[in-house]
Amino acid sequence: MTIETTGVTDFGSLLRRFRKRARLTQNELADLSTVSARAIRDLEAGRAVNPRSDTVRLLADGLRLGAESEGRLSLAAGQSAVGAALHAAQGHLPIRDAWLNRDLLGREPDLRSVLACVDNGTSRVVSVSGFGGVGKSHLVAALIREAEQSLHTQWLWLPSAEPPDLTAGSAVDAAFWQWHRGLTAGQSDAIEDLARIVGSQQYLMVIDGIDCPSQELESALGELIERCPRLTVVETTRVPLPAGRRHVVPLQPLRLPALGSPVRSSLVGHPAVQLLLPLLYAAQREFQESEENLKYALEICRSLDGLPKALDAASTWLEFYPLATVAEAAREDPRALVVEGQDESQGGWLPEATGDALSDLTDPQRELAAELATRTNPWTIDDLTDGAGHPPGKTLKSLKTLLAKGVIRPADDSVCRQFTVLNLLRPALA
Repeated sequence: MTIETTGVTDFGSLLRRFRKRARLTQNELADLSTVSARAIRDLEAGRAVNPRSDTVRLLADGLRLGAESEGRLSLAAGQSAVGAALHAAQGHLPIRDAWLNRDLLGREPDLRSVLACVDNGTSRVVSVSGFGGVGKSHLVAALIREAEQSLHTQWLWLPSAEPPDLTAGSAVDAAFWQWHRGLTAGQSDAIEDLARIVGSQQYLMVIDGIDCPSQELESALGELIERCPRLTVVETTRVPLPAGRRHVVPLQPLRLPALGSPVRSSLVGHPAVQLLLPLLYAAQREFQESEENLKYALEICRSLDGLPKALDAASTWLEFYPLATVAEAAREDPRALVVEGQDESQGGWLPEATGDALSDLTDPQRELAAELATRTNPWTIDDLTDGAGHPPGKTLKSLKTLLAKGVIRPADDSVCRQFTVLNLLRPALA
């Protein structure tokens, strides 16, 4: 892999520039980075050159450098462009998203399940699956924070989508994506680059949005796992992948209160409502938690299936319309509430998620989903198998697939395990 590295300056000058920009003395940077003040003086004066990669990382952390600036520092330290790119990407999310930093809101059991795989190494590949907008990336971001703090785990996040114009980025960005393409294609040098960094340390690699992994990538992951004994790969996917060596963690939409429960008591411990309320306060400063308003909030949560991304989309309308109007719109046409009024980058996720959820269904599975979509009230498994003409074995197998793909979800918190088709999917099944 050859990467153009224009703009690289000598390490000492670049380190001094970053330090002065941060308004730190050499002694202050030494305290923040744990690199000795003498070593920093020698590096800035050019008496020491080509520092080790861990020294560069400590200095970058002390300077609070972003990924691009850290990559420039690594290049100046004499690292290859690919090595600099991987060290810069390590420990950084590619895009800062405020939603990735919000509270877990009821996902704690899922987090414990995935964290246990990282901690004890029983499952080397963990696949977090679920309908688009359900919060898979959010859960994995929480996993990273917990693993970093409690297990001191190093990590690398690989996004699914390449930027449309890499020429506008830095040499480090170009190097990272060239390496990324190489890994996806199963190239041996790309595997070697990462294996050298991971080694035998506890390490977490996230592949965000791996809905259809290539055979080449599967082989590359297998080789990395074999060579790096403490590496765990965590995937997020809308389409459940074959279990095999994977430990699958299916995510359901956020829990909803049982039907008929008192409105105010329904707020306690129910994450969908707890997610929507701060959005309401932010959109409508005059909002108050009256019985009527809470009823409308619950209605929006139910109509939008407790999907975090859908509730976020609804908050856009709350800035311009009364709560009662938005609740009515959610009841009558929830898809329009989610898609219309959003820019292309925000509104396109629902059609894509719908297509993924309904893809590869067999004719009997699609027919069953279409029949269930006509049921306005929640139903139990017994409702389908007792005298309804559905063979129990085949029905259960089809329902398991529909649940894994996010076509159906638990209706609420009732103990009788009722289910329903996602409201956002009903028009596509009509």
